[in-house]
Amino acid sequence: PVVALNGISVANPPGFSARPLLTARRVEAQVALLSLFSKDFEIVRVALDAPSVNIEANAKDETNASLLLAAFAGAPSGPGTAAGTPPASGGGVAIRSLSIKSGTFRYAGAGTGQGLTVRDIELALTDFSSDSTCRIKLSAALWGGRSSRVDFDGRGGPFRTDSVPASGSLAVTLAPADIPPALRQTYFGDLLRDPGSGLPSRKTARFGK
Repeated sequence: PVVALNGISVANPPGFSARPLLTARRVEAQVALLSLFSKDFEIVRVALDAPSVNIEANAKDETNASLLLAAFAGAPSGPGTAAGTPPASGGGVAIRSLSIKSGTFRYAGAGTGQGLTVRDIELALTDFSSDSTCRIKLSAALWGGRSSRVDFDGRGGPFRTDSVPASGSLAVTLAPADIPPALRQTYFGDLLRDPGSGLPSRKTARFGK
């Protein structure tokens, strides 16, 4: 079975901007039918079209995402269940294919005017699960510029709370003109006050085992 949702929107918690925390043009998910009757839940594929995530921080250094997750974690899960009680452990979840197309990620600090914007996110995960490695292919444009970008091709996992090991090839291309003026002033002072339109700097590294 395939489930498709169009026009997804998740509102910000109170105290943040009117911009939604999460939007997506379309989300599709396909589940392995037989896994519904076993403890190991298997998702054939998840595809997100044009998702946009907007993370904001307030004066208390709290983010809209952390407050929303805390609200979910503290909500009762059923009759007679105390708030904040963790759910009983169950089987694992595996995703054969997870893809993001034309994604956007934004972060805004508390009243500083500084932040980070990552556009044109293209992500493909293959054979994802919490206890094994998966193939990762990622590309994205930094700060919404035309030249600054990051590209990764390799493997990652297993994904645990204490570490996210990864191995592969990482290429980062930075064009000073793409960096927001407030960010340039904070970290580079007058050095990059007027960076011009020179050629970007590209660094490629391989890491992991």
